[in-house]
Amino acid sequence: MCGLALWTEPVLQNLDFGQVNLVLLALVLTDLATPDRRLWKGVGIGLAAGLKLTPGLFVVYLLLTRRYRAAAVATAVFAATVAAGWWALPQASADFWGGAFAGSAGGREYLANQSLNGFFVRFGLGGDGVGGPVWGAVCGVLAVAGFGAAARASRRGRELVAVCVVGALMLVCSPLSWTHHWVWIVPGLVLAADAALRRRTASAWLWTAGLFALFAAWPIRIDGFGTWDPSRPLLPYGLLWYVPHWQRELQWDPFHVVVGNAYVWLGVGYAVWAAVAHRARPSRPPSLARPRREGEEREKSPAGV
Repeated sequence: MCGLALWTEPVLQNLDFGQVNLVLLALVLTDLATPDRRLWKGVGIGLAAGLKLTPGLFVVYLLLTRRYRAAAVATAVFAATVAAGWWALPQASADFWGGAFAGSAGGREYLANQSLNGFFVRFGLGGDGVGGPVWGAVCGVLAVAGFGAAARASRRGRELVAVCVVGALMLVCSPLSWTHHWVWIVPGLVLAADAALRRRTASAWLWTAGLFALFAAWPIRIDGFGTWDPSRPLLPYGLLWYVPHWQRELQWDPFHVVVGNAYVWLGVGYAVWAAVAHRARPSRPPSLARPRREGEEREKSPAGV
């Protein structure tokens, strides 16, 4: 899976730009894999949130799964990174917390912004490019459903499912989620491959292969605008780059809308699937409960009464 992950577009873009998203991914996954009894559980999430704010959503996940000490540790570590930033770079910190953390309003329609905000801006529903009521409402509903599904999946022992749901929420609800932020496809591929190995069906392997194909970096010949150019060398690009981009996103046709928002569709679809698959199961009414056979209660009772 590591070999395949190296040939996914988010990982290649992350390495090409020298980004820290793989480090953040490692910090969060290592932290969540640490036993709850460890006093330092939460340090990794706090550091990740201090480096890039969006991993702070995992503090909410810790609270929902009743790991209050780990949530407190993560919050304290995050606060320490903020204090260290103010001490070392006061002016830069003032600029950042004064609003620069949200990025500039321009350019959010760019293809590489695979978030719901980018999706709505490309549809002309993003207001000034910083957000909008439609974006806020959809993210609110998705967050409630997704966090609820993650908490229920965790209680049922499906921790990696829950972690990937929170990762998907983090990506689709962030104002900016460039394609190199989507390195969360790595644990997603592991999860899909594990499900295929357990089920041992052709359909499960086809889903895994399709997931990889969607995120893979394929050698294609395109120019900087997404147009096929046979004079160009073969370079690794994700399939979504084979649509018009670079100030052409507002003129997309329906096919371009589907392909050019592929990561967004997948992230939202996974969160919705988790919410449906891990919805709360109502207990059966007493009248529908299986009647006990005579003597069954005495057999199960340690005291025999």
